[in-house]
Amino acid sequence: MLLRALLWGFCLPMLPLCWLQGWYFRRRTEMLTSPDDLPSGSSGNETSDTTLNILGLGDSVIQGVGLCSFADSVTARVSAGLAQFSRRSTRWRALGSQGAKAQDIVEVLQHEDISSLDVAIISVGVNDVTGLTSLLQWQSAVFQIVSRLRARGSVKIIILGLPPMHRFDRLPQPLRGVLGIRAQMLDLVLERSLAGLPFAEHVSLDALDPKRGMASDGFHPSPAGHQAIAALVISSADHLLNQTDVED
Repeated sequence: MLLRALLWGFCLPMLPLCWLQGWYFRRRTEMLTSPDDLPSGSSGNETSDTTLNILGLGDSVIQGVGLCSFADSVTARVSAGLAQFSRRSTRWRALGSQGAKAQDIVEVLQHEDISSLDVAIISVGVNDVTGLTSLLQWQSAVFQIVSRLRARGSVKIIILGLPPMHRFDRLPQPLRGVLGIRAQMLDLVLERSLAGLPFAEHVSLDALDPKRGMASDGFHPSPAGHQAIAALVISSADHLLNQTDVED
């Protein structure tokens, strides 16, 4: 973290230029839409005695920006994967909002009924990077998200790590490098915040290849990107759920 903090210090004088580059990038980039179908569904054997309730919550990734159908989304794919692994039925719902920051998720959780949830998939952070959320504000919001989810049940929490923004080739330099450093800083805070919690996991996205999993705007994941992310989430969710089964 110290090295990244030093690098971030060198980035600060470039922020005005990065702001102009970001503004120009948004003006010139294709605006993608989210699917028109319902952001909910089910998978697996409907006659199963037990049903896993899955909620996707967060930003444009959960909202499915760039997808034609929510069936291709991370939340739906995780639901299908867990139904296959656990041989139980699953119900899923995606509650995403383009531009959402971590504090926005905290506010959403004040009004949502999450008492019967089994798995929560959280995608957040990119807008905190672009919005220059401080590390303390970011960590505080992460803790609030976790505490609000756990206050109403024994839900397993999976939070997606920050994507490798320094490899988003469509972004110009120095904007790409500056956002990449900031994303790595927030991701490290997120990973450390969840470390040691037996009911939560941080899913690193560092190994994903942005060149093969991005939508046409070069910023949001494509169906292939959602599939790759879902595979990582399924592994983490299955591990957390099996831990519970062993403890029980």
